[in-house]
Amino acid sequence: MSKLTPLDRDRQRRTSSYKWMTFPWFQRIFRNEPQSYKNRLSFIVGSCLYPGTQFDRSRSDSVFNAIFQHIESDQQLEGKRLKTLEDQGPGNQGSNINRYPGIDHLLIVGDIIYADATADFCDPNSKYEQFKGSYRNALNGEERFAKRVFSNVPTYFANDDHEIENNWDGETEDLDDLKKLESAKQEAYRYLTLAATGWKDFKHIWHEFSSLDCPFFVFDTRLERDPKGRHGAQTMVSEEQFAGFKAWLHSARTKAAKTIFIVSGTPLAPVKRDFARFPKCLVNQDNLLAFPIFLGDILDALNKLKNTIEKELKEELEERKKSGIEENGIKKQLIAEKEIIWLTGDPHFSSANRIILKRHNSSESEQVAILNVCASGLYCPIPFVNDNMRSYDFVDPHDNREPVFNRKRKGVMSIDLDHGLSVHLEQHFITDDPQHFVRFDMDEDRIRISAFNAENESVGKSFTEPRLKRIVDQSIPKGTKKTT
Repeated sequence: MSKLTPLDRDRQRRTSSYKWMTFPWFQRIFRNEPQSYKNRLSFIVGSCLYPGTQFDRSRSDSVFNAIFQHIESDQQLEGKRLKTLEDQGPGNQGSNINRYPGIDHLLIVGDIIYADATADFCDPNSKYEQFKGSYRNALNGEERFAKRVFSNVPTYFANDDHEIENNWDGETEDLDDLKKLESAKQEAYRYLTLAATGWKDFKHIWHEFSSLDCPFFVFDTRLERDPKGRHGAQTMVSEEQFAGFKAWLHSARTKAAKTIFIVSGTPLAPVKRDFARFPKCLVNQDNLLAFPIFLGDILDALNKLKNTIEKELKEELEERKKSGIEENGIKKQLIAEKEIIWLTGDPHFSSANRIILKRHNSSESEQVAILNVCASGLYCPIPFVNDNMRSYDFVDPHDNREPVFNRKRKGVMSIDLDHGLSVHLEQHFITDDPQHFVRFDMDEDRIRISAFNAENESVGKSFTEPRLKRIVDQSIPKGTKKTT
């Protein structure tokens, strides 16, 4: 067999680079698949990709080899291992709990690099090596598995602390630290967003995107912190960023999808047992609960969204009645609010957490329910830097009772924060496997959260949540007059 010429190799590379056009996510978007894909979404979420040492960097990259199998085809769970389904048509999108459709996108929620990988011991002085070199190594991968994944599926990123240094809180006046922060911002914007600007003209890392018409907002909860913010307390995000979030919420109200997704690298839950008992100690933790003003603003914005949707529904019903539509042909939408999913990373294990945010002494209609998915552990091989699981309480996986926020139930807690905010939590453990990723699958009836390791084997406990049921408006079309 003759050797390939450079021209042949280039042609082969160009041909293989378009393989993604045959993948399920592309077919669903551009090939006009049947309506059976509506209100469905599948994606992989993960965080914390420790680069490893010179001796185990290929191990760090190997998790992307397993992720790629979820991109190129639908999967069937047989025992603990996923197998490829030959038939990738809509028929494979049934209710079989063991079937996993090809994912629609990949989401990395922080710590894609560890700029502080050596923990201040022999850290590189060169900003190129510390930041740009780290991003290039992570996004390519030792075995090029990461590069293959990122070039074959839509991929989105949030940032967190290790893109700068561990538990970076923004409180510094040291000139060297400020220079490091500036370099970290520049490289994060360059590599984690769809930047088309030059070195000095970067803007911000927070952004929004849609996947199968489901809206996502990705917060930057790290690089815009202000130690001297509102009310003398540190603020999590800038005013510009929060204005962007509110504008996104306003536009999301008209989306057909009944679910909205909020993303942040900084975790919201789970919460350690001791902090639930002594919430004042949360102020020193790297957790969103240490920022009650920010969470209160989120609560107010989500309540405003709910009220706006309810008001618009009532106005539409009144308008239809005035147009002469039969009253008995109108069904009100019983639940107006959207489902809210909050995706986070950070603690080197994964969990699913039901959360209720509310003001002290507020009515039930003024509280907001959130499903939080904490996905962390793409590669976390060092046990002593991982969280101690014995510090947490989780719901017994064999406890099949309906979610009731009873403080006597293990894994369920209520926490009163400053500024009149209360948080109710129900924490479900998924896995602390040192190398895993989390799949999020949503269909008409349920949400399923499951984890897989680098060998593409199911690990830990899956979590299933019924979808928020909404009775849609099934009125007679506009223009239909009352019969006499």
